[in-house]
Amino acid sequence: MTGPDRAKGVTARRLLVLASAAYPLGGLATWMAGLLPGLEEAGWEATLALVEGSHGSAAAFLARHPWHRTVTIPNPTGTVLGRRRALAGAIERVDPALVLVVNLESVYPAVQELRARERWGGRLVMTLHGFTPGLIEDVRRFRAVLDGVVFSNALGVAALREWGYLAGERVLRAGYGVSLPDALPEEEEAAGPLEIVWAGRFEESQKRVADLTRIVSELEASGEPFRLHLAGSGPEEAGLRERLAPALAAGRVLLHGELPRERVLGEVMRPGRVLLVTSSWETGPIVALEAVSRGMAVVTSDYVGCRAEALLRHGETALVFPVGDAAAGCRALREVADPGRRRALAGAAWREVSRRCSPQAALADWIAALESVLALPPLPRPLPPEPPGPAGRLDRWCGVRGAERVRRLTGARVRHGSAGSEWPHTAGSGESLDELLARLRQLEQGISWPGHLLPDGRSSG
Repeated sequence: MTGPDRAKGVTARRLLVLASAAYPLGGLATWMAGLLPGLEEAGWEATLALVEGSHGSAAAFLARHPWHRTVTIPNPTGTVLGRRRALAGAIERVDPALVLVVNLESVYPAVQELRARERWGGRLVMTLHGFTPGLIEDVRRFRAVLDGVVFSNALGVAALREWGYLAGERVLRAGYGVSLPDALPEEEEAAGPLEIVWAGRFEESQKRVADLTRIVSELEASGEPFRLHLAGSGPEEAGLRERLAPALAAGRVLLHGELPRERVLGEVMRPGRVLLVTSSWETGPIVALEAVSRGMAVVTSDYVGCRAEALLRHGETALVFPVGDAAAGCRALREVADPGRRRALAGAAWREVSRRCSPQAALADWIAALESVLALPPLPRPLPPEPPGPAGRLDRWCGVRGAERVRRLTGARVRHGSAGSEWPHTAGSGESLDELLARLRQLEQGISWPGHLLPDGRSSG
């Protein structure tokens, strides 16, 4: 089949969202939980398909984020071929007009196989929510089957177009939305130290949790009374606990652990507190939108992606300091210790987020992006994907397909040590994160982003 005939058998507004069940507490789960009801109200038939296994349970994910139309995708053998077949089977059964994939590399060769054999005529859209080398490289690597990419950050859109990874009309932007009250929440009247909140995954490459120790030291040396609330977990938690032990013992730092989103919003994020962001890169971040919705001011690093979105603007809607500059971060926090300054920043941010990041505005952007992809001409029929390499001795003895049959018959399974091994996010990349961030920073600094101000008050243009 060619042209429009390839789309026969798909329902015009039937959507399949493919994601991993292993991350129910992350920002992407929050985004999906908000997007699916909105799409249904707009006339889409949205199905959530969750891949699961030893490191992720669809039932546990849905207990936190219920949805009425779901598909569970296990991989009984744990192999690359098993992943591809499981995903292809789910797509065939649902037969959507459009597949929206969230960080699942195996879907691209699965779709390639389906199209090569003329077994599915819908469109494939990658959602990009991060500046990681593997995800960016996947766009280039799988461009023959990608009908579109929707990036949540304007810098990502600019990069993919500038670098020629995908045709410009196939790269679109749609951001995040957050519900806000009708008015800016009032600060709680209470004298006391500056209340600071940091929420996220305790890891270094993106979130730069080591900067927290340095900022705490700077605040202690300054004599500014403060309490730092840490909400989250991750691989750097033990080291962070050790480095912050004196401040924890003194009650200047409080570790709340990994909390459900509703508890973070209700117990940790409070009017009058200040959100601290230390990241090297972000595409939202959703946590900043949520903090603003709670009437909080934001102090943030000038992370890659911040200037492009021009939402957190220094001196206007936030205070911005250079990435890794603990002294500058301390000075910004001491500035928002002044109640008047804090309320002014919180109010300006609340008005900006209300205007640009309402659930209605975000939903409209996503619908426009998806409909734009559906309106594009279909891609040429691809060749079948290369067969996967052997997963072990059984594959070398019986061949990859023969070994797959043996595993299915006997119940044998390849074991994986992590969720990212069991269901890989990307096919990988030869570029390091530092190299990618340097390229992105150069691009971001070379573009005039309307409304953005640098930490020294100069316009980015």
